[in-house]
Amino acid sequence: MVVNIDLGHHTKNPRKYFGFTVAGGKDKDAALRVESVIAGTPADECGLQVGDLILSVNGETVDDRYHQSVIRMLHEAARLGEVELKIKRASYFAETPLYYQPLWMPIMLGSIF
Repeated sequence: MVVNIDLGHHTKNPRKYFGFTVAGGKDKDAALRVESVIAGTPADECGLQVGDLILSVNGETVDDRYHQSVIRMLHEAARLGEVELKIKRASYFAETPLYYQPLWMPIMLGSIF
């Protein structure tokens, strides 16, 4: 799936940012993914979602790039006013909320859990 985010047509965004953050990278031993999307920003309006895996930025694959390298790519794209992201929509999230029951245990003196 390809997501094109264009800052030129978004009049409510005078700061020139896409409106999402990323986590991961080669140095983090984790795939690059969308960590957050700010409501009402170009990224939100284009349908980018938390958990989307980012495969490429403007045609350049990012699977072998360090986190800061990808950040620089995204800053340059914001300066130019547009970015094309090739993403894979994460499908491992549960459709329904997960609930848990807290586990209550007595605390023994001198023990740290």
